Amino acid sequence: MAGKGALRNNRFNIILLVIAVAAVLVYRIGLPLFMNHHVEVYEVEIIKESRVTYGALWNRHKYLYFTERLDDGSTIVFENTDFFPQGKFNSSDFYTKIKVGEKYRLTVVGMRWHYGSMYQNIIDFEKIE
Repeated sequence: MAGKGALRNNRFNIILLVIAVAAVLVYRIGLPLFMNHHVEVYEVEIIKESRVTYGALWNRHKYLYFTERLDDGSTIVFENTDFFPQGKFNSSDFYTKIKVGEKYRLTVVGMRWHYGSMYQNIIDFEKIE
């Protein structure tokens, strides 16, 4: 026979599950939508590129660009992924056009968040001389 303690423990587990699901939803959906409003433009030289594959069920790809800013020489890493809130579904096209050793004006959204391995996402680019 289940007593009041078992019922209380069950409710506690359900509350923990709801909190965990909410945290995951905020991290995976809410945070990227919030960061969508932070737009910046950088002039950079592409130093290195990398293609990262991740995902347990479906293989997803994230293209990373390691860059050097033209104004102060500092380095920044950007990602190039499809991004629904901006209507960007052509990251593979960007990947074939952005070349190492070339200089670009990049329009990016988001912010760098080290703890979540999140990078500013390239939404537009223009080659510069």
